Amino acid sequence: MDIKYLNRPTNNASDFINQMIGEGKVYLDRFITDLLSKKIDVGKHLYNGFRCAIAHITREPVKLSLDEEDFKEVSGACNSIEHFVKFFIKNELKLPKHCDNINVLEFEK
Repeated sequence: MDIKYLNRPTNNASDFINQMIGEGKVYLDRFITDLLSKKIDVGKHLYNGFRCAIAHITREPVKLSLDEEDFKEVSGACNSIEHFVKFFIKNELKLPKHCDNINVLEFEK
C-alpha cells in the first residue's frame, strides 16, 4: 500500500487506510474498532507504531516477540492490515486475487 501507481496521487499508506475506513470499504476487526473507539488515527498509528516492527524488525519502535503485550499488538496490527492489503491488491491494483504474481516493471528512485 506504500507504492505510487497510475491515477494515485500519493503513496501514503496512512491516508489510504483512513480513506478505506471512512468509506466503509474494508472489514474493521476488533483491533481497528478499538483504536477508533479511542479516537486514534488508525493510519498513523499503524504506520508509526508497527511499520518498522513488521517490515524491518530492528528499527524503532522495536517490538519484541518475547514481550506478551508487544506480541499481541503486532499480531493484531498484522491481522488488521491484511484486510487493507487484500482490498488494495484486488481493487486498486486490479488483480483478480491477492495471491497473483506481480511483475515489477520499474523501480522509482
